[in-house]
Amino acid sequence: MKYKVLLWILLILGINEMRVNAQNVACSISDLSVESYECDEDGMFLVDLSFEFEEVGESGFMVQGNGENYGDFEYEEMSQNGYITVGPLEGDGETFWEFIVIDLENEDCQDFVEFGVVECMYCHFEEVEAIVDCAGNLEIDFEYFDTTNEFFDLFIDGEFIDYYAFSDLPIAINAPEGAEEIKISENDNSACFIESLIDYEDCNDCSISNVFAEAYQCDEDGMFLIDLTFGFNNVGDEGFTVQGNGMNYGNFEYSEMIQNGYITLGPLEGDAETFWEFVVMDLENEDCQDFVEFGVVDCINCRFDNLEAVANCEGNITINFEYFNISNEFFDLFIDGALLDYYAFSDLPIVVNVPEGAEEINVSENDNLECFMETLIIYPDEEACPDSCYFENLVAIYDCDDVNLVEINFDAYHTTNTFFEVYVDDVFFNYYEYADLPITIGVTVGADAIKVAENDNVDCFLEALIEETLCNDLDDLKDWGIQVLSTSQELKIMQPNVTDKITMYQVSGQKVWEGKDLMEAIFISTVGFSKGLYILVLDLENGMRLSHKIIIE
Repeated sequence: MKYKVLLWILLILGINEMRVNAQNVACSISDLSVESYECDEDGMFLVDLSFEFEEVGESGFMVQGNGENYGDFEYEEMSQNGYITVGPLEGDGETFWEFIVIDLENEDCQDFVEFGVVECMYCHFEEVEAIVDCAGNLEIDFEYFDTTNEFFDLFIDGEFIDYYAFSDLPIAINAPEGAEEIKISENDNSACFIESLIDYEDCNDCSISNVFAEAYQCDEDGMFLIDLTFGFNNVGDEGFTVQGNGMNYGNFEYSEMIQNGYITLGPLEGDAETFWEFVVMDLENEDCQDFVEFGVVDCINCRFDNLEAVANCEGNITINFEYFNISNEFFDLFIDGALLDYYAFSDLPIVVNVPEGAEEINVSENDNLECFMETLIIYPDEEACPDSCYFENLVAIYDCDDVNLVEINFDAYHTTNTFFEVYVDDVFFNYYEYADLPITIGVTVGADAIKVAENDNVDCFLEALIEETLCNDLDDLKDWGIQVLSTSQELKIMQPNVTDKITMYQVSGQKVWEGKDLMEAIFISTVGFSKGLYILVLDLENGMRLSHKIIIE
């Protein structure tokens, strides 16, 4: 009897063990993959993890790696999104990142992936190519990462040559005779550099290189000419031929290239459809050739190119551009969407005065709004106009608790006097020191506008309307579906896309934050803000203005 009981016990234990083993075998986590986000300004990054799973436990899973536990997660999140996000992690350029996903009920049910090193905010260059062709041209190209400047410096054999824009890569320059090595460094950051030896093409063989094409303007019949130039070495005595787009444009002598620096082809039809390409081939060696893809030439439709609008220190804007295939003698000029005037194409470049603060111009063919081009106005740096006094960011706000008080603040540049004058509705009020800004003044109820001018310099002034309706309560905001939530480190604003602009002021009138083109959820970091009362101003799409007082502690 004892043996039978023992036998049954062993049988039951064996069955349970088989069940456990069966569960362990059934649970599966596989095909774990990682995809990283771009680094943020603090050198941190996020990663998305995705994987396949079957017969897993109900308690979820954990993610570990590099001695860290990144937390527990639900499989439901994987089913809904297809991934989970881990981080932020430090892209220090040293840590070899790896991630392990483990079922919380069965630690043997897991998978891992080795992701590698991530470098954030670390300027560096790779894949440098420096090749001198048989015409003596040095072509330089390389890859660049995490640069903080638009330009790089070029050194050849230790001697500074010039600086160039990263956006212009690859570049080609005349190579100094016998040059051996180049060095590339970020402009104003000599710690970010790379060096490379210069390679030279084998110039014992026939060589045609660097074919370049430049088109003439279209004629009245919609036709155009094109100039071709190129480098060559050890070519045959019989000349070369030019082909492309299924056509042969004829045979030419190299002596013509030596004398003129180019040859001219055409006329060709600028039908706005043909993608033009040109192949230059030596007549004695068809393998000695090079080509250029020039693209489409439009001799039919009106178009503008190279629009520039450059302001000087006096506020005059010089406007110039190239125009093609026009059917009118005049063009219209718009400033920030408003028509300024019309001008003759033949008068270009033109100089105009535009409203203060203008940002963008639009030029269009007169009576043909479909032929247009836009560009931002380029203003000189403050340092370029050291003798010009000017003011910016004038803010005049009624005090919410006393309609007779107005807080005033603004930025002043290149002043020659320690005082400025205040005018209320164009009537002189008083003068104050710049050092006392921001200031609070008492005004007559109903005052509309403030003007500030440098003392004894009426040409240096700025005007602004006094901001009103700055004392709405939360119920007024809620009527528009707007919620304002404040913590010790940030301000959160929820709004259903009804605002054009949100501005935050200190109670003294100084603007501390401004946002446009806003999302439904806006987060404003208040870290570094001084404690005290602030005013949040919301400009709605319908022209209304709401505001709310906020206390930052």
